[in-house]
Amino acid sequence: MKKLLNVLLVFVMAFTLVACSSDEEVSTTGLSNDNENKEFTKYVDSMIDEVFDETDYSLNYFLADKEKFGYSDDVLYEQSIPTFEDFKVSQEQGDAVYEKIKSFKRDDLSEQQQLTYDVLLDAYEPVKDIPLEDLYYLTTNDLDYNHGAPGNIPFNFYFYTFRNEQDVKSYLNLLETTESYFGELIAFEQVRQDKGFGMQPMHIAKTKEVVETYVSGDHSFLIDSFKTRIDEVDGISKKDKAAYIKKNEELVNGTLQTAYTNLATGLDNLQVKALDQGMAQYANGKELFAKQIKDTTGMDIEEYRTYVNDMATHYLNEAQENYSNISFASSVYTKLKDPNEVLEDLSKKTKDDFPAVRDLEYEMEIVPESMRKILGNTAAAYFVSPIDEVHTKERMILNGDFTGEDFSTIAHEGYPGHMYQKQYYKEQEQPLIRSLLDYSGYTEGWANYVQFFTTKYALKPEAAKANDLAERWQYCLILQADLEINYDGKTKEEMMESLKIFGDIDEIYSTLAVSPGIFAEYYVGGQKFIDLYEKYDDVDPKKFHEAILKVGPAPFSVVEEYVEKALK
Repeated sequence: MKKLLNVLLVFVMAFTLVACSSDEEVSTTGLSNDNENKEFTKYVDSMIDEVFDETDYSLNYFLADKEKFGYSDDVLYEQSIPTFEDFKVSQEQGDAVYEKIKSFKRDDLSEQQQLTYDVLLDAYEPVKDIPLEDLYYLTTNDLDYNHGAPGNIPFNFYFYTFRNEQDVKSYLNLLETTESYFGELIAFEQVRQDKGFGMQPMHIAKTKEVVETYVSGDHSFLIDSFKTRIDEVDGISKKDKAAYIKKNEELVNGTLQTAYTNLATGLDNLQVKALDQGMAQYANGKELFAKQIKDTTGMDIEEYRTYVNDMATHYLNEAQENYSNISFASSVYTKLKDPNEVLEDLSKKTKDDFPAVRDLEYEMEIVPESMRKILGNTAAAYFVSPIDEVHTKERMILNGDFTGEDFSTIAHEGYPGHMYQKQYYKEQEQPLIRSLLDYSGYTEGWANYVQFFTTKYALKPEAAKANDLAERWQYCLILQADLEINYDGKTKEEMMESLKIFGDIDEIYSTLAVSPGIFAEYYVGGQKFIDLYEKYDDVDPKKFHEAILKVGPAPFSVVEEYVEKALK
């Protein structure tokens, strides 16, 4: 079964804006729902009721009204590692969903339902090539430095929503139990090491760096934001609010700090068996890498290799032809000094090229000073709003002061990137379950594609385009190295010559080895959309973008099929 999205938290400025308001009619998918199969609709709508465990605090982020979907509001949220038995049951449930979807005759469904059918069949297709136990130990790693608990917990807590007093109690329970959860993570990682699936020494070092950054940092953002959030909750007395505020401060400064300190010690004490190499060192590691590439790009591994090599040749030629235009001065992109103004400016400039959404309300927040060190190199991020609220304030963050070079980042995260993409999809009246399916090639590919497309709106578009071409060529080299390290199994010594162009060979090798395939969703996903754009270069851009957005998150085979239907 395709993994559902993890909690997606992305980040944001202290006043509210409304952009993209339009009197233009916003249509749904454009696919006919005549001859709707009521049984199919009922089954698909019911899937959202079974996705989460009631103790899973992802519920706080994804569903604004969880009781509407049958989830109790009286249960405290918890943090836990799925056992192998949990994992096995999850896979079996996914297989059952696959068989249930297959039991419907596609020809008996409406056009709109056929789209849902195609996506769900892909999403829940059983994994056959990798033994279940290997898959479990290869994919279950909440100590990952990038997407794991140590780095994400501070932001998860910062963006946690207080809708009622039970949310406050659950939040404090999460703080109280983080230390025991971290202990479970260390114990589980030792099991992974002993079974031959553990983190490499360089991966553990990266995670420890994240942990130590938190330990030595200023955590006042978790104290200040708690006060702001609880102040807005109705139904709690002033006395109780004061008690909750005091308890939160004690937990942040005491329990949570201890949890991270002990986690650093636990990482040091691991008996590490893995080598400082890529995925190919593990049993079925290269098979998992190939599956990841297939899920992300729709391509088999050798087809992907050829595609990336062709990309590298293409962008080298393009970058050389446009070399004289390259300029990384801030003045290339915009004269504006405020990222909110850049978002507003992009919302106006893109109106002729992108379909309208209804009132898109958002807030852009410059992260608190105490949060910046923990956020690290992340320039900006978008926080995914609840999937059951069509009209809600969207949130972004910017890490530090804005410069003109952040223009493409704001386009990627905001408008017409993730924030716009998510809002457009919400308005399409598609089944909620599709919002939880992990099609990162589509979502990140779209945001990467709009970085390419929005160079035309820069103050100096020729320079912006040249910069984009040069960046894409560099990432083609990274994609090639990623494949060689994680599928072909090349060591750092074997990669020295090809990686020296990046300067810090240790850093680039370790990044790719511990985060296999991470750049494919961005740069190959983006290239797939660029390919489509060039294929339909005679089509009005607004109509082209509308065709893509109406499909929603899906494998590229489905995207390409439905875009062709829409534009033929």
